[in-house]
Amino acid sequence: MEACLSLSSSFTLEFFLKSYCADEETCSLFANYHTPYDNIGGSAYNFKIQGGYLTFSEDPSHVSLTTPFDPVNQDYMLQRMEWSHVALTVGFDGENSDVKFFLNGGLIAEHDDVILMVVDNSNLDHYIGGIRHHWKLVNAFEGFMWQINFSQTVKADFSDTFFGADHCSGDCTRCTACGCCLSDCEFFEQVVDGVCVSCAGTNECNTCGNLC
Repeated sequence: MEACLSLSSSFTLEFFLKSYCADEETCSLFANYHTPYDNIGGSAYNFKIQGGYLTFSEDPSHVSLTTPFDPVNQDYMLQRMEWSHVALTVGFDGENSDVKFFLNGGLIAEHDDVILMVVDNSNLDHYIGGIRHHWKLVNAFEGFMWQINFSQTVKADFSDTFFGADHCSGDCTRCTACGCCLSDCEFFEQVVDGVCVSCAGTNECNTCGNLC
């Protein structure tokens, strides 16, 4: 999926998603791309899940930043097959950038004074969930994306897009702005009497079931 967007040098990217990406895979969330042979200026960046970590990379500065590895505290780790809210903020002060990663509304990694200035170019191809290269989809995201938000400013409060258990209308502990719990059913299942039931071949599958 291509997105016609040009980010400022300070911005926020948010995703409410359920990732199926394996630890050995790279799954792009949002990126722009141009081959080395394209005579187009601007940053080539990629906000992605890489090796199980949230990562942001940018060329031509050769910056690659990631989240910490903490197997004891799940609050620092993106869990596979669980609905999560992830966010990246880049704040440029005229010389350097502060880059921050958030998971479920909490700050999990901060990289200050990075020698980085994101210079986006609307003539570049922008992609959500994978990068098209030579008619192939590279770094394809595996899973579900429920909500995507782009801001041309640095956000520190995500209470307008992510809600915890106190605000969710069901039994879930993470929900979207609608207050509803997203289904844990697979793409080939639907909710019947509160249970995920296969609907393969019925053309009636809905990742949200009857809950939203």
